[in-house]
This record gives sequence, C-alpha cells and structure tokens, in this order.
Amino acid sequence: MILAEKQQISGEFYSTITITQARPRHRQGLKPFLIIGGLFLCLSLINLWIQVVNVKRSDEIKNCRAQIRGLERESIQTRIEMAQLESFERISKIAQTQLHMKVAGPTDYQLIAGVPSLHPNEPHPYNGITKTALPNNHVWGRVAAWFEGVRAAMAQSN
Repeated sequence: MILAEKQQISGEFYSTITITQARPRHRQGLKPFLIIGGLFLCLSLINLWIQVVNVKRSDEIKNCRAQIRGLERESIQTRIEMAQLESFERISKIAQTQLHMKVAGPTDYQLIAGVPSLHPNEPHPYNGITKTALPNNHVWGRVAAWFEGVRAAMAQSN
C-alpha cells in the first residue's frame, strides 16, 4: 500500500496572481473585440434592413410596370374600338338593324331644285325674295357694294 503524506507546498511553486485578478484583465482584453463585434452586428442589421426595403421597392416597381403595360393594352383596345365605332360598316349596320333603313337604290333618288328655275312663270319660293340694300354711309359699305356690282357683272357675262 502506498502512503502519502500531507506536506505543505511552498508558495514559490504557485504564481502570485489569483483567479479573481485574472478575470478583469481578460475582460479588458475582450472589450475592443466586443465593441467591434457589436458594431459589425449593427451594420449587418442595417444592411439587412436596406436589402429588405430594396426588395419591397423592386416589387412595387414591377407591379407598377405591369399596371402600365395593362393600361397601354387597354388604351390600344379602346383606340381600336373607337376606330371601329367610326367605320362605315358599323354605321350602315346600325342604320339597317336599329333604325330600319335600307340602302338607296337607283330609283330611290329624288331631284330637289336648289336654285331658282330659269322659267319666271313657274311658281317658286325664291322668286318672291328681294334683296334689301343697306345705306353705303361708310367705307366698308361702299367696298361691299362695289364687289356686289363686280359679281353681278361677272354673273351676267357668263
């Protein structure tokens, strides 16, 4: 059997620094690393927030561009519909279906006199109209009367 004796070991084998003194020195060495780590963490969070905002904005831009393309297509369709509304085919179709009109044939025309007839004996609504002359007291009245005379002379010469 082995017997051990209890002997007191002298203090020269131990360092004079106690454990409680080693921790504050160790913490002081960690302080710059903690500051740099905290700063890096804050910058990382700010960068993450900026990236999230960029993604949201890009989605909004994509949605707006899609809406713009949709409105452009709708505008083109509206222009096409407007052109079709003004087309002759559409107008004639509405006239025939809704207004019950028919396309005029060669026998459907009637001659309506638009100028006085050359025969003064026939009753005509234009024969009773007389021209009233305004007094030519000012320059423009005289110029108008002169042009009227020139017009009447040219009409008689033909």
